[in-house]
Amino acid sequence: MNWDVIVVGGGVIGLSVAWELSRHGVSVCVVDRQQPGREASWAGAGLLPPGNLEVDLGPEQRLRAFSAALWREWVAGLFDASGVDSGYRESGAVEVADEEVSLTDTAAAYADERIAVHWLRGREVQRIEKGLAPEIGQALWVPSFCQVRNPHHLRALHVACARAGVAIIPDRAAVRWDVERGRIRSVELAGGERIAAERYV
Repeated sequence: MNWDVIVVGGGVIGLSVAWELSRHGVSVCVVDRQQPGREASWAGAGLLPPGNLEVDLGPEQRLRAFSAALWREWVAGLFDASGVDSGYRESGAVEVADEEVSLTDTAAAYADERIAVHWLRGREVQRIEKGLAPEIGQALWVPSFCQVRNPHHLRALHVACARAGVAIIPDRAAVRWDVERGRIRSVELAGGERIAAERYV
C-alpha cells in the first residue's frame, strides 16, 4: 500500500507529526524499530519550559515560545481524540543550584525573556517543594513552567493515531532509502520489504 506520508520513528515527534497530518486528511504510516515511544521519548522528563513570543532572542527561543503557547490547546485536542489524559499540567517549577551565581545567571536569562521568576529562600523552598533537602537554602520559582507525563502522553498519541487511521508498523527498522534522481522513492525495512509514499518524515 502507498501512503501520502511515511514517518520513520515513532517517538513523541513522529507520533505528533502523524496525528497532526491525519487531522488534515493525510494518510500516514509510522515505522519504528521498536514499539513506538519506548526509547528517548519514554525516558524524557516531560519538562516544558516557558517562552515569551514578545521577545526575540533567536531561533531556539522563538521555537520554545511558540511551543509553550500551543501546548494547552494541543493537548486538549489530543484528549478529545484519544480519551487519554497526557498528564499536561501548568505546574510551575523550582530551579535549584549548588552555587548562587548559577541561579543568578538563570534568573538573568529569564529576565532577558521577561519571564517572571521569584526567589525562594529558607523555608520557602521546602514550602513550595517538600521533597527538597533542608540544606537547599535558595531556589527559583518559575510559575509558568509546565510539564507532561511522557508515558501517558505517548499513550494518548498512540490511541489518537490509531483512531485516526494511522498505520503503525512496530519492530521494523528502516534500513535504507531508495533514492532516484535526488528523490526518495521508497524506504526499505528490515527483512527486505519496501514501502512507498509521496512524502517522508
